[in-house]
Amino acid sequence: MNDPLTINTFTLSDKQERAVLLFWSGFLTYSLFYTLTVNADLDYAILQLFQTFGIGLMILGCFALLRFRLESVYLDALFKIYCIWLLMIIVRGVSADYELMKRLMFDAWYGMFVFLTPLSLLFPRNLRFYRTAFNAVAISGLICLLLYLGFVKQILLPDFRNIESQGVVETISKTFGIPAGFILLTYMYHSRSRKIVAWVVLGLTLYFAIIRARRGLSS
Repeated sequence: MNDPLTINTFTLSDKQERAVLLFWSGFLTYSLFYTLTVNADLDYAILQLFQTFGIGLMILGCFALLRFRLESVYLDALFKIYCIWLLMIIVRGVSADYELMKRLMFDAWYGMFVFLTPLSLLFPRNLRFYRTAFNAVAISGLICLLLYLGFVKQILLPDFRNIESQGVVETISKTFGIPAGFILLTYMYHSRSRKIVAWVVLGLTLYFAIIRARRGLSS
């Protein structure tokens, strides 16, 4: 068990364990409070404050997790060129406009963080990290069920033209519903209860999507 390859493949250091917990806690916090912004009755300033807290946790976690060199020389060079290109895109999109800056920071799907997704290549590639990632996916599935329950009245509104109802379904589904599919794609590695939750989440997501589509067609 002292073989370095074995350690790197199956375990994380205590520092990395804490960093992984910080990162996924921040990620889920940021995603949850972004999703809650679909409710017009909630105070956006408070929601964005929690999103900022989530961003801080993710940044702290990344400091201990990111490795800025890849094993493959070809991939390492290509990745650096790609990152420079992404940085140029982000810089070109930044302006002194306050509302634009807020949108870039707090919009999970159309903000700047989407462009940082390739940095996941720099995370540790071992079984312990993957297990933690799937734990985060499982938690996101439970959050999805709670959100569906909390917003069920808006989701099932008979008025198909209601923009808020459509936004609730779309935002919850793509932020917390669809990720449950990763559990089913790797079903042999997960417990029965986790697979059941994943099926329920995806089933409800598909059901609500069909309801919205049928009401749209009925117009």
